[in-house]
Parts: sequence; C-alpha cells; structure tokens
Amino acid sequence: ADLIVYPMGSFYTSVIANLLPRGVGRILLESPAGCPRVYVPNTGVDPEQFGMTLSDCVRTITHYALRDVDEEMKETMTPSDADVCKVVNIVLMDVDDGNYPGIILDVDVVENIGVRVLRLDLADIDAVQCLHPRKLTEALLSFC
Repeated sequence: ADLIVYPMGSFYTSVIANLLPRGVGRILLESPAGCPRVYVPNTGVDPEQFGMTLSDCVRTITHYALRDVDEEMKETMTPSDADVCKVVNIVLMDVDDGNYPGIILDVDVVENIGVRVLRLDLADIDAVQCLHPRKLTEALLSFC
C-alpha cells in the first residue's frame, strides 16, 4: 500500500470492525516501512469513544490490528510505543480543537509515543464539526 487510512466513523463498529478479519494485521505490518499510516479522528461526538483520549484511540487501533499477529496483544490492551508506530504513524487533525468535543486531546502523549500529529486547516466552514472533503482528500494524497 502507498497509504493506509483509519478514517472517521463509529469507532468500534466501523473503524475497529475493519481490523478484525484474520490477516489484516499481518498485511498492515508487511506494508513498506515508509508507508504513511494515518488516523483521522472523529469530529463531533461518537458515543463509542466516550471517555477516550486521542492516545487511547491510537492504542486501541493498534491492539485490534495486531491481535492476530501477536499472541501477547490478545492479553493486553496497552501495546508498546514501538507497536503503535508500526500501525499508526500520523494523526491528521484540524487546527481547531473545538471540532473534537468527543475525545480528550492528549496530543503531547501521542507525540511522546512517536506518532506525528499533523494539524491542518481541514474544517468545512459550512458545516459544524465537519471536515471539508476536498481539504481532507488533498491532505491525505499529499502523503503519497
């Protein structure tokens, strides 16, 4: 793959559900080391993320992505920083924290894990707490 994207959507029933089929984690790990692995957090409020921090989201994605690859991952919900960076290496967000009322933005923790947090002007000025499709697409394609 040239680009892996964990998109916005209901966190468990959309994003995580796509990581559950056997073999997905192995494919993620077999992608070239330089392949951007981008998480785009939900804007607005997702009840499936109640009480979660941004770092919780990144670690949860990693946990479920690697469950069929790493036996220890089945037992722990806290993957190592090195494991996280193999699954998610960029978080792409709008510059306005107000677009993310549903999660606690512990950006410093995510960056300390080794994941780059990229803040760009992605908001759709015509819709509350929404990203503009063209701006998001252009930002994602810039990684290729």
